[in-house]
Amino acid sequence: MSVPDPESHATTFLELVMPQMPRWREATFVNVDWESMKDLQRNPAPRLQRLVLDTDEDTPSPLILFGGMAPLLKHVVCMGAPLRWDSAVLSGLLSLNIRLDNRFKVSPNNLVQLLANSPQMVSLRLCQEGRNDVRVPTGTPTMHLPCLNKIDLQLPSLFAESILKVIQAPVCENFALLTKRGSTTTLQTTIPFLQSCVAANLNRRPGGLRMRFSLSDGLFQCWVAHDGEDDGVHHFYEASFENVDAMKLFDWAAGELLAATTEKIPITLAFNFGFQFDTPLRRIFKKVPRTTKVIIQGAGLPEVLWLILALPFERLRPNTPLRWPLPRMREMVVYGQRYDWGCLLEMVTRRYEKGGLQTPSRIQLINSDADDDIVEDIEDIIGPGRITQDTDWESEFDSDLLEEWV
Repeated sequence: MSVPDPESHATTFLELVMPQMPRWREATFVNVDWESMKDLQRNPAPRLQRLVLDTDEDTPSPLILFGGMAPLLKHVVCMGAPLRWDSAVLSGLLSLNIRLDNRFKVSPNNLVQLLANSPQMVSLRLCQEGRNDVRVPTGTPTMHLPCLNKIDLQLPSLFAESILKVIQAPVCENFALLTKRGSTTTLQTTIPFLQSCVAANLNRRPGGLRMRFSLSDGLFQCWVAHDGEDDGVHHFYEASFENVDAMKLFDWAAGELLAATTEKIPITLAFNFGFQFDTPLRRIFKKVPRTTKVIIQGAGLPEVLWLILALPFERLRPNTPLRWPLPRMREMVVYGQRYDWGCLLEMVTRRYEKGGLQTPSRIQLINSDADDDIVEDIEDIIGPGRITQDTDWESEFDSDLLEEWV
């Protein structure tokens, strides 16, 4: 018995479906060689709305699809295919997802042209490798993209910076940026862009809002949740930078993004794996007095945080009331073991027994090894049932908040 040749079966299939191209509405090609797809390059596809190309095939030159004629094409996913990005067939798109390696790259000029030709674009994802010396030319006009809701950029830092400088996306509610060889300059470009997005969204939908900042080493995340939303999350912003100090990242993000809000939104601060607590937090905490909840999950030296929270700020003038870091904090969640739990007791004693702040409604220790005597002492100060020890390690950050990209 002979085994059928997969390549010959694919060729036979293509020979059958290619003549039906005028009827196509969706088309997906994975690992199909370009020699077998010549018709895809020269014949029009008048009804095609969605195209997926996933191939590693090398071609002599970038390809123009469908003879430049696919007037209804709205959604394109391209992984590895070297297309003519300035082709008219890639105009009027609603979603574009490009993932390319070093061989096939979208130039800044091509990307500007793509966006200019698709002013109603809703979703943009661009992931490509390359040298960190390309950028959108100086003097490129700003592009107003009133429908762009999702942006995901995984680019060299200079390319990413220059793109953000020429895009206005007032309805962007999902943003992700991952840069290699990033710098403080990248941060200084990204935060104002996020600030404009957050301000536009919060001011457009005021009321019933909560905000959460999440920090780990070189990664900043911001959730803006609307009470009553089915999924609990409406906006999600994420930026990851190599070679940018996490504390500096927090300082910029907290100050600039909160300055963009026009109402007193309760804030959650989450410190995650890789984040190292340090004394500059004391100054940064002055920018986030609306914090109501603190989460510590895998961050280093939480004792530093507890000792910072245990001491009031210095009085600016004699006989003025004491000012405390995070005075509205009502909840703290701590994951992990091998901490100096005496520092947590010291914080509780100074803030709530001696300092007179309103006691928290809950301190939750998850998978902790805190001594029973320390837990009892804390409970005596904040009230029975307000400190709990749990063994469930399920993270509050495991859920994927970004929907699948088209």
